[in-house]
Parts: sequence; structure tokens; C-alpha cells
Amino acid sequence: MVVTSEEKDQHIVDLEKLFITIAKYNLKLNLDKCVFGVEAGKFLGFLLTKRGIEANPDKWHAIIGMRSPLFMVSQTQVSLFVFIVRLQIAD
Repeated sequence: MVVTSEEKDQHIVDLEKLFITIAKYNLKLNLDKCVFGVEAGKFLGFLLTKRGIEANPDKWHAIIGMRSPLFMVSQTQVSLFVFIVRLQIAD
């Protein structure tokens, strides 16, 4: 769960609402995973900042660093190859 607010006073109200909802549905929080008062952090593979939700740099560095495939084979090409091989076996 992530709670963000523009103003400090509103943030306290928003947190109170969250804790009321958690108690209402008898939910539990893992205190090892709870973080308060951070300006940015990773959440579900994304980076949350004041600017909004951003891609996690660790993830996009891995994607940018990937090599392009040497060749791409379409499903049609594979099907045609299988068909030709079957024709040759049948002969």
C-alpha cells in the first residue's frame, strides 16, 4: 500500500483512513516492510518519486543492455519449414 499526499496535514488524515480500513477488515501489516517518511522508493518493480511512477532503473538498464536477436523467425516461416520437411519425409 502506498499513501501519498500533497500536504502534511492531509497525509495524516489519509494515513488515519488507511489504518481504519486495515482494522475494519482485520488486515495485518508486515512491520519489516513498512516504511514511513520516504520521498522515493521501489514498489512492485517501479520507482515512486515526487514526479510520479517511473520505470525502475535496474530494470531498464537490463533491457537496454540486451543484445538484439540475430534473426527473427515468424510463425509462418516455421510452419512452412515443417510442411516442407514433412513433404520430403513422405517421398
